[in-house]
Amino acid sequence: MSTSYNHWNVHRRTLHLIPVLMIGLTLMAGCRKTEPMVITIQISATSASSATKTLPQTKVPTGMPTEATTSTPKPTEETGVRTYGDRYNDYLFDILLLPDGGTLLAGQANNTGLSARISPGNAQLIRTDSEGDIIWERDYGGEDDALLYSLIQVGEDEYVALGQIAASYARDEMDMYLIKIDGDGNEIWSHTYGGRGMDHARMVRQALDGGFILIGSMADEFPTGIQYEADVFLVKTDAEGNEVWRRTIGDKILSTGWGVEPTPDGGYVFIGWEAKTYPDRDVIAIKINEMGDVEWSRTWDLDPGDRDAGYDLILTSDGHIVIACIKSMNSGPRGAVQIKVDLDGNEVWVKEFGEEDVGYEFWDIMEDTDGGYVMSGAILPGEISSFGEDVRNGLIIKTDPDGEVLWQQVIEMDDYELQMFSSAVVLPEVGYIFVGRAIRKGDRYADMLWFKLTTDKVALSHGGGSYETITRTYGGSYNDRAFDVLVTDDGGTLIGGLANNTHRSHRITPGNARLIRTDLEGNTIWERDYGGDDDASFSSIIQAGDEAYVLLGQIAASYARDETDMYLVKIDGEGNELWSHTYGGRGMDHGKMVRQTSDGGYILIGGRADEFPTSSVYQGDVALIKTDAEGNQVWSRNYGDEILYLGWGVAQTPDGGYILTGWEAKTIDDRDVIAIKTNEMGDIEWSRTWDLGPGERDGGFDLILTSDGYIVIACIQSMGSGAPSAVLLKLDLDGNEIWSKLIGEQGVGNTFWHIMEDSDGGYVMAGDTHLGKVPSTGEDIHGGLIIKTDEDGEILWQRVFGEGQFEQVSFNSAALLPDGGYVFVGYVTPNGERYSDMLWLKLTAVGEMIAFTSERDGNAEIYIMNPDGSNPQRLTNDPAYDAWPVWSPDGSQITFTSTRNGEADIYVMNADGSNLRRLTYDDAADIWPDWSPDGKQIAFVSRRDGNFEVYVINIDGTNLRRLTNTSSHEDFATWSPDGTQIVFSRVGRNDGTYIINADGSDERQLTDFVVLEPAWSPDGTRIAFGSDHGGFRGIYVMDADGSNIQRLSSTRAGENCPDWSPDGTKLVFASWRDGDGEIYIMNADGSDLQKLTDNRFEEEFPAWRPAFVPHTD
Repeated sequence: MSTSYNHWNVHRRTLHLIPVLMIGLTLMAGCRKTEPMVITIQISATSASSATKTLPQTKVPTGMPTEATTSTPKPTEETGVRTYGDRYNDYLFDILLLPDGGTLLAGQANNTGLSARISPGNAQLIRTDSEGDIIWERDYGGEDDALLYSLIQVGEDEYVALGQIAASYARDEMDMYLIKIDGDGNEIWSHTYGGRGMDHARMVRQALDGGFILIGSMADEFPTGIQYEADVFLVKTDAEGNEVWRRTIGDKILSTGWGVEPTPDGGYVFIGWEAKTYPDRDVIAIKINEMGDVEWSRTWDLDPGDRDAGYDLILTSDGHIVIACIKSMNSGPRGAVQIKVDLDGNEVWVKEFGEEDVGYEFWDIMEDTDGGYVMSGAILPGEISSFGEDVRNGLIIKTDPDGEVLWQQVIEMDDYELQMFSSAVVLPEVGYIFVGRAIRKGDRYADMLWFKLTTDKVALSHGGGSYETITRTYGGSYNDRAFDVLVTDDGGTLIGGLANNTHRSHRITPGNARLIRTDLEGNTIWERDYGGDDDASFSSIIQAGDEAYVLLGQIAASYARDETDMYLVKIDGEGNELWSHTYGGRGMDHGKMVRQTSDGGYILIGGRADEFPTSSVYQGDVALIKTDAEGNQVWSRNYGDEILYLGWGVAQTPDGGYILTGWEAKTIDDRDVIAIKTNEMGDIEWSRTWDLGPGERDGGFDLILTSDGYIVIACIQSMGSGAPSAVLLKLDLDGNEIWSKLIGEQGVGNTFWHIMEDSDGGYVMAGDTHLGKVPSTGEDIHGGLIIKTDEDGEILWQRVFGEGQFEQVSFNSAALLPDGGYVFVGYVTPNGERYSDMLWLKLTAVGEMIAFTSERDGNAEIYIMNPDGSNPQRLTNDPAYDAWPVWSPDGSQITFTSTRNGEADIYVMNADGSNLRRLTYDDAADIWPDWSPDGKQIAFVSRRDGNFEVYVINIDGTNLRRLTNTSSHEDFATWSPDGTQIVFSRVGRNDGTYIINADGSDERQLTDFVVLEPAWSPDGTRIAFGSDHGGFRGIYVMDADGSNIQRLSSTRAGENCPDWSPDGTKLVFASWRDGDGEIYIMNADGSDLQKLTDNRFEEEFPAWRPAFVPHTD
């Protein structure tokens, strides 16, 4: 009987890739320290359009959709810099990020000068901590001249380095040099490979069989001149470095290999260059099979007659090859080039980067965590250094997966006239480290360079997953901003704001008051401007009848164009004006919010300055105006006894009075939040103030009256500091504070401009968050921020939009959609642009999904389908074994186990299969991942210490820790819904089911028998599992304390892998009742069994996506 009850036996054909032994398991499957040097870094940036010659960035056309993309960490000027070296040349050629967060560096020390034959000096490795401080450094190769060029990790703390060394038979000739070390730098073994000439080594990678593939070049006989003939040199070894085969490839006078990667079919692809004549060289890419036989080859003559070359390559997560190249190395200026091809060698695109009269070089390329690419090398400004070489500054360019530039940075260190990067690593959700060399001004010799570039903050997920977005932008040549949105009766929206704004002055905001009506997808139905030739804008919209709407804003006063009045307009559903009014004195009067009152009239709030002074510092009061249903003023009130007051939000209270919020200023820079309650005539009944950031600018910017009879105010704290915080205040109708909550982190730059009550009684806030600064201008970068809390102000979820895609994204208002979801409006400023467009974003829930493993395509891949079994979609496509998918708590990502790198490791990808990244690196198997409820950690079981134990690792790959330590085997580690406990199975001694705290403490036994794939119910009260307890293998449920065990399934065919639906009413599981593994679903009591899949292939390990439901009516 085929059953995944023994999950290793079911996939016995993959056991050579995952060596796992389940004992007794019948149920289941010379060191110098370098102090940090004080170095001043000048970081400059160029716009995307100047960095790429293929497709300059343009503004999004009005009304065209702009889909949200995966967030991209933006670099800042926060750097860490280290240099290492002695009196001669010291170079770094490669870097490896270690599991402890430190780095391993490979290069050469004490090089007195590069010769045509051999590079004199010492092959050197340096291990550092996360800040670049040296832990140890070692030289290798004895007294022979040598260098190390490439590094890989091959075990928990074991590493292999490739370089070249002076040949034993002739000191001025070289061989490839492969060495394996432990984590302390001790040599385990070493080998040399070559012929009787100068053999270069460039890169080593681990093969799928655990051996190694080496690439470089071979010259059989080294001539007397510097012009020699050579071929690409490939060596395949076993896991101990013993040569298995070698190949030389090349039919031109000179061919050199620089990069190699194993391909999923067991073969290899490599890149480099070939020379038709010595000065005429072309980029090459060649694919070989597992024995080194050529399957296809490609060449690119990027600059005919000149020297072009490929210097690095990657195999991307989407199954392509991307090559980093340099062109025009003879004639100049040099150009940096990306080439993308598929695995059959078909060209996808070629992208060139550079500027006129400025040279660009790419020496390294890596795939970033968002699926884009980071290239590093050097920029040549066309100057000659004091030592006779071209001046070089460090160059870093980040592109999206299509090769379009997202950002570019040039690194220029004071007192240095050469800086170049040769290799780099990604620090997950933190930044990057680049290594290379640097030469001081007036010096002849280079130092090793270690350069850490970090991001401001962790980028929050906002794409894919269990919700979807539709985005629209609207605008012209100047600033266009949306300030409020209303959902119309037909499901569309009405957007109010400002169009054609050329700048913002202290007196008046020039531009047009604009309304846009859209359908439910954000497509424009009509747009209208109001106010005639006068500068005007709209801030607030309400519905005031069947297809009738009232809008409040401000307009240039008729008596003085540089002063403003409140501006109230009523329109019909076609945008035709029914009436309009203005209100104000001889100064600058703002209109911020309008609400309809119980008598059919309107209440307006804003600010009033009776006489506008000549400077930008003015005095004003809160202005509250009551009108009748036709907009005629009934009464007007001003409030304020300090130098400046401004009202932002107002609502009518059940007693017919009003509650308003805003701010008061004791000095221009010291402002406090205010809340004022008035009666129906505007007379004050009570007032409250909050000095959230003493001496800072605080303000209340929106408020709501909640369904349970309270007032909630959305506030911003410390706006003058540059690092504001978002705060919620909850009061009763008598002004008594219920609570005050800091929402999000303190001082990270969160702002709230809008709040609304959701249908579940929680709150949704919209605004923006600080993401960094534009390097070239110093302007702040903001992403659109959405936060959902429960009724007590505790965060349920949050999203940031636009990071890495735009310089400015801000949400000013939002509305609930009747069918679930929200629409948000604000503005967006694309990277490199001066002016903004109106932004409309619809966020809606999508249906639940089930992820599972299927062999329907010949090997185990991750699929998703609807809960009724429809619409299956494959997410992974690799000849290795992909299994055990688990959704992130917000449904935006999936973690799973894969053998695609030889051993079973933990991987993470987006819910659509994009942005694949590897989380664990070890020779032993890492299996059965499970996401912590806060989304920050993954628990899994690993055999890295000899037997399977429970481990936890942060989602960025840091802080690995072991939670269990026994002589038995632990398996199936699963988090409790509250994140405080982990349940797992133990086999070998004291078999059973156990629970530990999330830190590994307080182990308790639940059962004296082994359970398979335990799954907590969403409310944490029950655990479903597979077991043969009771005589045959089936699905069971027990209480979370191990009591009340119940069998739900009624077949002897074998069933396991249960998982709960998000509402806890159903279970999905795998069953072999029909002869092969299929996915079934049933009620949580075992009734209403339904078959979801039906084919002859094995399908198992189902996982139900947690539902993201913005709100339901």
